[in-house]
Amino acid sequence: MPVLAHVTAAEATPDARLGRLALLCLAVLYGGVVVALAASDRFAFFPKELLLPILLLPPALSGQLRAFVRDWAVFLALIVLFDALRGLIFSVTSQHGWPVRMTYAIEAERFVFGGEVLPVLLQSALFDGVGVLEKSLALVHASHFAAFFVFGGVIWHWRRNEFPRYAKGMVLLCYLGLVGYLLVPTVPPWMAATSFGAIAPITRIIGETYNTAIPNLAAAFDTNPIAAMPSLHCAIPTLMSLFAVRLFGVRGLPVVAYTLLVYFSVTYAGEHYGVDVFAGIALAVTCFALVHHRSPVRAAANESPDPAAIAVPAQTDPRFARSLIVSGLLAVLTAVVVTSSRAIGTAWSPDAEFARNELLGTSPLAHFLLGRDAFLRGEFNEAAAQLERLAPRGELTEDQRLLAMAYLELDRDSDAKRVLDAPTRPGVDPAQQLYWRAKIALHYGRIDEARAAEFAAILEQDPSPNSQDLSAQLRASIERRSASRDTQRPPGP
Repeated sequence: MPVLAHVTAAEATPDARLGRLALLCLAVLYGGVVVALAASDRFAFFPKELLLPILLLPPALSGQLRAFVRDWAVFLALIVLFDALRGLIFSVTSQHGWPVRMTYAIEAERFVFGGEVLPVLLQSALFDGVGVLEKSLALVHASHFAAFFVFGGVIWHWRRNEFPRYAKGMVLLCYLGLVGYLLVPTVPPWMAATSFGAIAPITRIIGETYNTAIPNLAAAFDTNPIAAMPSLHCAIPTLMSLFAVRLFGVRGLPVVAYTLLVYFSVTYAGEHYGVDVFAGIALAVTCFALVHHRSPVRAAANESPDPAAIAVPAQTDPRFARSLIVSGLLAVLTAVVVTSSRAIGTAWSPDAEFARNELLGTSPLAHFLLGRDAFLRGEFNEAAAQLERLAPRGELTEDQRLLAMAYLELDRDSDAKRVLDAPTRPGVDPAQQLYWRAKIALHYGRIDEARAAEFAAILEQDPSPNSQDLSAQLRASIERRSASRDTQRPPGP
């Protein structure tokens, strides 16, 4: 990134001091607003892009806006592009059915923690519903979206000639993280527990906390839910800590304390395994070493500007134009990536390969996924064999409906009737049971439209809350079947 190669140092002028003061005031104000919203249970998420105006204010007030744009434009554009690529990787992984991993992380976790899973350990010891601790940790979790920008502002205002290394290190870290997401998409602990039953039950605290105020908010900004390894949530503050201690000495220790708090928040909340955190730390250390291996940093106490770095005034520096051009091209590329992601879609669901590789022997969901796959391939004996391994539950679930349909395909009507009727199964909604009996029987031609209409009439008389909707859905199925048969009927004489 040649545009990030050199920047001018911050002169100790009144304008520079004004910029520093403005940055501190805005950071305190921003944090105060977020904490106040959280205290009133009105959690709000601020994407990185919305923080840009806040970052622009200090240099604008101190007359350093042109220098700020020159030094930050490419860095910010690359970070925004990173966000877009993160979503694109998820879209492509989902669309092409690329392997998604889970078991290796759980096995590594148990190896490291003596047979236990760290998020399970923490929640079993501390979690008793969403309270003050959980809300506070949700703020810590969300703060990582803003913290590395604010800390970058601190470096730019106090150690400007070190900002290029910070920007390069952060960009390198983010894009190496993308490689991990592409090569080894990994299911996070909360999904392994709630969706697959692969580990003991845990609560996705972040989702519950945010969704108390704005439903589905967590899902809206989680552009890649299968990106547990490595944990960039931990790698980013780790890199910040390394720079903080190197540049500011003991004054950088609050950043280290914040980083440790992030480690705890992401594991306790079930967002990452402990091994994800270790991988994030290793990634941050690697990137820090790479950006420092040629030109060591000045001593932390030395705040004087580098005379060679301020030889060219910002107003006449040709790098300003280059920064604008490069960042503009990156913005266009970001728009293309976002458009591509939306065109592909981002709905991932586990498939038969995931079931065989990651769930078999661990979760009963494996038998459902393998049975569904066999049914769709027309291998009804295999489908029935897999689905028969699932114990019936109170409700008439999709696995039981598929099992009944597999029996019908095999002309095992009595077995299908047994599954659909389930007279001894407690908790079955009679209206749902009647609806599915009629719908499936109609689909396989076991009853005609007139008989199905009788079932719909029975549902209309049922006092259950959902009976009217089920009756309407059944009548719609009858109409579609009649219309389909009419279109296939040869024309009359």
